[in-house]
Amino acid sequence: SQIASFATAETALSGMTIGDFDHDGFNDIAYLASANSGDNMLRVYLHVPDNPRLKIIPTFPKGGEHLIGGSVQFVQWLSSVPAADSATVTIDFSAAGPSGPWTRIVQNAPNSNLYQWTVPKVNSSSCYLRYRIKTPTASKSSRNRLPFSVTTELD
Repeated sequence: SQIASFATAETALSGMTIGDFDHDGFNDIAYLASANSGDNMLRVYLHVPDNPRLKIIPTFPKGGEHLIGGSVQFVQWLSSVPAADSATVTIDFSAAGPSGPWTRIVQNAPNSNLYQWTVPKVNSSSCYLRYRIKTPTASKSSRNRLPFSVTTELD
């Protein structure tokens, strides 16, 4: 079902993508089109909430992935931070289910929506990551909803 639409001044659309370009936790739109003059026009439309709430949403791993222990992966998340605040992220790993115990991966990392991680050498089908985003005045936590697995051998 269509939930939104917008009109463009350009006559021919060459390409379009949707992503969180400004790292505020909301999707933005970018497209490349040709104007009547024949010039290519790049347009970017950012979702700009008045003052976003503090939140963090895991995007990789989300659950269901199979990772190899000792491999290097990029842990990814989306986040939104209220205007004028800065935030850091702490990430913990559990190979024993959503209740832990938890092992610290990184503490007070920049809120860049990406962290390079060396997967621990464990054998578990019940792995979780817990994310905590923190500003000077508040913090919020989240974890992947479904487990991912880690093994030390290739299948």
